[in-house]
Amino acid sequence: MVMSADTFEAACTECGAGEDVERAAHSWAEAMTSLAAAAPGGHWRLGEGGAVLAVTGAPVAALNGVLNVAARPDAAGIAELAALAARELTTVPWSIQIRGEPTTGIVEVAEHYGMTVRSQQPFMLRPFTGNEPTPPRGASVKVRRATGSDHKVLSAALAAGFAVPQHVFTEVASPTVMAAAGMTAYLAEAEGTAVATGTAAVFQDCVGLFNISTLPPFRGRGYARVMTERILREGRAMGARAAYLHTTEAGRRLYESLGFRTVGQWTTFSAP
Repeated sequence: MVMSADTFEAACTECGAGEDVERAAHSWAEAMTSLAAAAPGGHWRLGEGGAVLAVTGAPVAALNGVLNVAARPDAAGIAELAALAARELTTVPWSIQIRGEPTTGIVEVAEHYGMTVRSQQPFMLRPFTGNEPTPPRGASVKVRRATGSDHKVLSAALAAGFAVPQHVFTEVASPTVMAAAGMTAYLAEAEGTAVATGTAAVFQDCVGLFNISTLPPFRGRGYARVMTERILREGRAMGARAAYLHTTEAGRRLYESLGFRTVGQWTTFSAP
């Protein structure tokens, strides 16, 4: 079950449907519910005040837990779903994720469940204004859509790119996730070898970019840029009017060179 645009607009009264930043934020939340619905061990649930419990079953805190994309998230709704998560999620880590800075009430909810680690990620946006991304500069690589039969290759490439064990990506690189509506996984290959990965999620007229990674032996050759450009082109062709992503400081320069600008911060609470 994927959360529809109407459901989001009813649940999140703060939504400015005509604003790219608001729509991108809701697009991200819808991508998370779609991922949770498609993952073999996943599910999601809508709570009060726009809060959502999204569970993929992956052993990554950011891929399980409570999220709220309202401009002013409601602590009560987050607390309700956090209590449910604490009862249900006994075998995988989970988190609380919100837009912007947390209120005292949200901090107290997080601390109640031992989530004392707070991190922030820039949220970047690139409206499509008629200018296509800059063409690749010298990178010789083939980017193709991955299919369900590629799930082992994809999970191995993601694991290598993010320097984690392969089982971390078993759920989110499963054939059911790769076949989910709105979701597209990509592999970049050089001479038949996977060198980079990427995922696009197109919801609510926006394309989200996820899992952009380059395998360590192939870094510094422009492969991440080529992958990003491919997703931007195809997202736009699928009707998206803007692109968004979360990034680290290390990746910010690349995305700024492709027209992305920071439009906010996401705050994540997790246990040590």
